[in-house]
Amino acid sequence: MDHENLTKQLNDVGLDQKKLPRSTLRNWAREGLIPKPTPYSKPGKQGRFRDWPDETVGEAAAVWVLRHLNKDRSLPTASMVKRVKFEAEKIHEKTRNDVLFIDAIFQRCFDPKGAEGSYLKAYDLDPYIKLWIIAIEKVRHKKLVVDPAKIVFSWTRHLVRRGDNESLEFRYNGTTVEPSDLDEIIYHFGSSREVMKKFLGREPIDWEKAKSEGSVTTFGQNTDWDNVQFDVKNQRISVTDPDKKSKAILDLKGSGLTLGSRDENDNSEKKGE
Repeated sequence: MDHENLTKQLNDVGLDQKKLPRSTLRNWAREGLIPKPTPYSKPGKQGRFRDWPDETVGEAAAVWVLRHLNKDRSLPTASMVKRVKFEAEKIHEKTRNDVLFIDAIFQRCFDPKGAEGSYLKAYDLDPYIKLWIIAIEKVRHKKLVVDPAKIVFSWTRHLVRRGDNESLEFRYNGTTVEPSDLDEIIYHFGSSREVMKKFLGREPIDWEKAKSEGSVTTFGQNTDWDNVQFDVKNQRISVTDPDKKSKAILDLKGSGLTLGSRDENDNSEKKGE
């Protein structure tokens, strides 16, 4: 694409020439932070023209985000940006092509205070890698890179038939960009309608419809927990709605979920110490 087209696409995702001038793009290309353009000439026209690769828009946006929106960390150097780009591209590709990506992309590491946690590649790279992937997906979905968003990578479990045999197989279902109060990445694993009916005996829940009909109960910081009872023995949760004077019972048996008591959780944590 020519520079005019590049400028337009960057402007469409919130990066006008004031935020990202031509000179900055050239410097980044020279440093190897974004793809280098290919010089060419136009018959009958004077001057030098440049053809920028299509991926320049996303990568330029990602570099800009790393150097402007991550206020919790120091400004990344050119070598750090290159490292982030290298690792982020591998992780991004793995996330979309391998259902076992969780074990491959997360590493157990220690932060500077000595606390252990799971991070993308390493503690020092984790926030930068997330910002890079989020920026790439925002550009891909034509969203403003300066607006916080939730990036959801979805995998769906399907029922696959080969001859007389049936098996379950996860397939990548795509990525969505949703409004959010902060930039975050979510990994969602679900089941197809056929799988839900065969193994759970019910249709998938249309959450938006259920919420509009008032049949969704949300638990949060304002929840009156006196109206919620947990029956560990029978694996049930009872929720009483005082306004509607009704009670909903969640039977967890056969759902794959297990309700445990606080004592059981405390004991299991002590055993793991």
